[in-house]
Formats: sequence, C-alpha cells, structure tokens
Amino acid sequence: MRFPLLDTPARCQRVWPCIRSMLAAAAAFSVLTADGASMLNYRTTWIGNTYGGAVNAAGHHQWVPIDVEAIAATSDGTLLTNTPWDEAGGEIGAWHSGQLVTGNQTHGWGNTGGDAIAANDDYVYAAMSIGNEGGGLVGNGDYPEKGHQWFGVTRRRRGDITAGASFPGGRGNLTNTTQRSFLLVDDVDDKADAAIRGLAVNAHTLYVADQYSNQIRSYDALTMQPGASWAVEGPGALALAPDGTLWAIVKFQSAAPHLAHFSAKGAELHDTVPLPSGAIPVSLAFDMHGRMLVADNGAHQQVLIFSAGNGSWHADGALGEEGGILSGIAGTPGPARFSGLTSVAADAQGNTYVSTNGRGPRTIGKDNGGVGDGAVLEAYAPDGHRLFRLEGLLFVDGADVDRGSVSPDGNTLQVYTGTWHFTLDMNKTAPGSEWRATGFTANRFRYPDDPLYHANRSERGLPMVRRIDGKLFIFYTDMYSETIKVYRFDPAHDGEIAIPSGLIGARTIDWPPERPSRGEWMWRDANGDGRVEHDEVQGTGVPADDATCWYVDLHGDVWEGFVDRGLRRYHLQGLDHAGNPHYDYAHAENFAMPAPFNRIQRIVYVPETDTMFLSGSTADAPWDRLDWNESGKVIARYDHWSTKRTLRFQISMASWGAKVEPVEGIAQEGDYLFVVERATAQVRVYDAGNGSQVGAMRPGPEVAGLSGLIDVPMGMTVYRRANGEYLVFVEEDSMGKVILYRWTPGGPPH
Repeated sequence: MRFPLLDTPARCQRVWPCIRSMLAAAAAFSVLTADGASMLNYRTTWIGNTYGGAVNAAGHHQWVPIDVEAIAATSDGTLLTNTPWDEAGGEIGAWHSGQLVTGNQTHGWGNTGGDAIAANDDYVYAAMSIGNEGGGLVGNGDYPEKGHQWFGVTRRRRGDITAGASFPGGRGNLTNTTQRSFLLVDDVDDKADAAIRGLAVNAHTLYVADQYSNQIRSYDALTMQPGASWAVEGPGALALAPDGTLWAIVKFQSAAPHLAHFSAKGAELHDTVPLPSGAIPVSLAFDMHGRMLVADNGAHQQVLIFSAGNGSWHADGALGEEGGILSGIAGTPGPARFSGLTSVAADAQGNTYVSTNGRGPRTIGKDNGGVGDGAVLEAYAPDGHRLFRLEGLLFVDGADVDRGSVSPDGNTLQVYTGTWHFTLDMNKTAPGSEWRATGFTANRFRYPDDPLYHANRSERGLPMVRRIDGKLFIFYTDMYSETIKVYRFDPAHDGEIAIPSGLIGARTIDWPPERPSRGEWMWRDANGDGRVEHDEVQGTGVPADDATCWYVDLHGDVWEGFVDRGLRRYHLQGLDHAGNPHYDYAHAENFAMPAPFNRIQRIVYVPETDTMFLSGSTADAPWDRLDWNESGKVIARYDHWSTKRTLRFQISMASWGAKVEPVEGIAQEGDYLFVVERATAQVRVYDAGNGSQVGAMRPGPEVAGLSGLIDVPMGMTVYRRANGEYLVFVEEDSMGKVILYRWTPGGPPH
C-alpha cells in the first residue's frame, strides 16, 4: 500500500523554511511494499523525545513539542503550554501528571501559536497569530488582508483546548472548532513580530502584554470587550498577585529587564523586588502561599522565590542549582539543573512547573529562536523533589555514534546530535527505552561565538562524529550546505560542552564580521578560546556558491561537492597546539567531475579501502532545479578512487519502483548502502558490493507509522555493531526526535 498524506492543514501549508508533511506508514513488517521491495525484519525505536508519537487511550498522539515558550497551571494541576511553532501541530498543549491530555493540532489553517498562556476556571487564553498563507486564505473577516498578519489571543474551553470559546466580535477559523474565538490585538505587516509576550487572567479580567504597542491592555474575561490600558515600555510576562494587583516584566529582552507592579486599573505601585545582580527575569508566577516565583534566565538559571512581609519583599530561597546545567560538570543534566528558562507556573497543590529550551524566550523578530536546543517540561513537589521531566530535545537533527567510546561488550553507545549527547543501552528493547540524555553540549555564556547562535535557523546541523588521534570531534553540516562546522571537547575543563574549533565556509554569510567580504573562507580557533578573531580567518576570494554538500571521512579529511566542479578534499594536517583539526587551502586537492555525473549532491568516502560513493545528476537524469536539496537521481560506487579510479556500479533511483520518490540522503556501512526517501521516509537498503536491492524500512507501529519529510543533506547515519546489528538513525522532525531502526541481516531484530 502507498502511504497517504494525513490531512494536516495547520502544518503543511504554512510558508516556513522547513515545511514537513506527516505520513501514515504501513505496518513495519509487511512482506512487500507496493513497489515490490521486500520489507526487512527490523524494529523501530527512537531517541530524543519522551514519547514516540503513538496514540494514547484518549486518542491523542503523544509527543513533547519542539519548544515551549510559556506555561500556566490550573488549580487541578493541569499544565498548559504554548509556543509559536510545533512542527506536528502541538503549539498549545494540556498535560496532567506528565501525560499529554490534549495537544494534537490545536490550530487551523494559517494559525500559529504564541508566547503566552493563562487560564481561569472557565477558559484557557493563549497568545497566537493568524496569517493568510501568502494571500491564499480570505473571506468573512477570518483572515488578514494579503501582506498583513494578526496577533492576539485565542480563547479555548478548559475541558477541551481544541475547541474555541467564541464571543461577539471574535475572529478567525470559520471552518473549524476554534471559529470566532480569536481576539485581534494588532494587525501588522506580515514581516513584523507583534507577538503577545504576557497574559494574566482572573474570573473577571484578562490582561494582555502588547509589546508591539508598548501597552498593557485589559479585557472583560467573559465578553472580551476592552477595558483599561496603559503605556508600559516593552511589557513581557504578567502575573496576578493574590490581592488582585498585576506584576509585569518590563523592558522585556532589553539589557535591563525589571519587575513593575500595577493596580488592577494600571496605577503604578512602587514596591520593589530585590533581584540579585545579573538576574534576567523572563517569567513570574505566584504559588499557593502567595510567594512570587521569578524565572531567572541569567547566569543563575534558577527560579527565584520572594516573600512579602513588613511592607517589603525579601528573598526566600530558590528552586534549582545555581548555574543550572552549566554548573559543576558543565552540560550534565539532572534534577533542577535548568538550561534556558522560558516560563514558570504553580498550582494549588504547591507544585512548581518549569519550562526550558536551552536559551530562554525567543528573540522578538525571530520565528524559531532556540527550538533546536530542546524543550524540557519539569514539575517539582513542594519539598523540591522532581515529579516528572518531559523531553522534546531534537529538531532538524541527525544523530551519529562515537565509534571511539563503545563499551567493551558493545552494548553501550554514545550518540551525538546537534546540541545533545545521548547514552544508548542496546540491551533495552521497549520502544524508546534505549536512550537517556547524558549531556547538553552548548554554553552560550562562555562561547557566544558558537556558530549555533549565528547561523541560519539557529541549529548546529547534522553531526558527523569523528576521532582524530583518539580525540573526539564533531563536524556539522547545515540544511543548506553553507558551512562545515568543527567542534572539539575538553572534558577536564568544559565537561560535556562542544567547543567551537573551526569552520569552512562555502559562501559569504552574515556572520562573523571577521569573514572575508566575498568568496569561500575558513576559520580555525588558533588560540583555543572559542572566539573568532580576524587573524584566525583565511579566504581565497573565489566565490563558492556552487558548493552542494560536505562529508568528513573517518580519517578526518573534509570533502566538498560542487555543482559542476567535481569534488575537493581538504587533507587533515594534524592537530594544532590548541587541539584543533588543521585544514588550509594550500593542502586542498581538487577532483574533476567523474563520469557519469554533471552535478555532485552527496559524498561518502571510505578511506580504508579508497572507495567512493557519490550521488547526483547526470545528462540522462538531470537535476531538478525546483527540488533544490535532493540527493540526485543516480548513485555510483568507485573503487581505487585516489589511484586507478574504477566505476564499479551505478544505481538509478528510478529503478526502485513504479513511482520515482526523491531521495534525500545516503550512508554506507559494512556490507550495505542506505538511501532515505524524502516524502515516504522509507530507507532503501542496497548491497554495497554490487548495488542490488536488499529491502526497505519504514516508520513502524512503535511511532504510529509517522514521520516528517526528510529534507536535510545528512539526515541519516548508520552504525554496525560488533554483533552484526545495524543501527539506522533518521531525522524525524514532525514529532521532535530521531527514528532509530534496529536491523540484523538474516535474523530477528535485537
């Protein structure tokens, strides 16, 4: 059977750099697919998300979203979440005791989530925006005019957050269950970010932090008619105190955010809260005892607690280890070791909830902020012990095994993704049980020049883990093949942190300022401080906009593919005195375009045997310029690449079945060549010796047969264990994880 597309209007139709489709897969152990390929005897599991996407008893797919920007807690301990974007449609979610109550496609066409959420006994109020899909959505005042975007608040029913609670004058979504439930606050140019950054509500009044207009606005919580409003510079998170007064973070995301106190009608009150030096307040709430909880995303990385007494506020402890995940052995996760606080909430039972994403609230004007660093939701009991931790750690992420740290029995593996280190116990077999998060590998305080914080889409990219002279390095290539980024490790001084070590740039990008004004360039961190300096950068002045792909072989040589210039090999010149891999243009080797190709799209080189696998386009199978990131329609193997180059075989991608499915990535390991299709997420397996078909793998029932599109150049890696089992890691961005296939040729899955 073919895999039909699910109807996901809120997901697939938005204009966004990483559009995905969700796919319903056939059962993993079918004998044949419709194209005649044998399905292998494998098992599907995953890493990086608490849940794999399977449906729970209430009929909801279970997964943790890729980011959480705001949370609120109801009196019964339901945790509400909101974020501007979740790839699978879970921007607004409801959780109880660590289980997803509701959160599957909570929006309709043209809608996104937001940066604030609040609730009273009757309704949930969530910040959100409505666009018009480039002018494609029109009619009845439900969508903004072309070139505009609406920002405001959606009101939902407490019992079912997928159902809107309409009101006179409500806008939006005439054709779905949230119709007429949107309060329009700002109608702006579609390039503007007028996101609501704070909400607070009681039984009577809804307060809205309108940072775009520098106003705190109030509305009747039942009729949604406007009430008092007052000017506030950069209003952010809001919280209602037990006495009915309103607290706000003002000058939000400025160099000096602080707390302000207002009466219910907006009169400024002049009591102050003694925040410690260096604190960056990002969220606040009140607990059952009337204490103020302040999420501090500065160096403290704690929830600061304040009590009122004798007419003033005083510090009353903190939740969380000071310094968060970067204290002690930097990057090591654990209870109350927070990383990038975004929001805090408390319920009537005295429990405290904290959301983090590795960086903190997204920057105004940036659509995805730090979603690639991993969403974490945690709950803590009144005595401080952790009740649950929910993890959605991966987005636009691949995974690769550190071959130099496998345990002697072969059962414990270390795997790295964009910003996370996972330990896998391969003795475990329950779906999703193999992994645990072992390290967070970014330190934004110590290494602000990490390309992670400057490159397109705020993600490190797809990892290639390599050992050079026994030392661990990770090389990352991005979705657009603009750069290859190099990171080193120094566990004695930096714990789990990946230290920026070098970069080779295929073209001029917006960062760093020390880069050449034009053409290809590279940086090596010669003094070992992880910062880019002018004398550490070199360039050729030659434009390299025709670069298409990167690969790093197991000996540490870097390979670059081009549109029409063939390949280039940057020979590793050893490690410099700071411990960086040393590359330069003087020791680069160029290879002319090999027949039959006229464009190179992917490279896999095996140095032990001097074997090269290439994919790309040929005269008979030309490149489709509209399919900008495909792997190409032909794969070829060459023996004796460096000496007596011989074409052993070539495979046409059209040969697999009746319908040609574009392929996105290739990998080679052991006796097999692996190819992943973009739309179906099917992994094809070929014999690496002769190119013949072996079989296929697709997302199995363990992940509800679902995957997003594969649309990154290195979205798949493969590792063969000593026991003969192959581990195939494939990017899966729809529900924030990496799918792992476990396959043993000739035998059942382990």
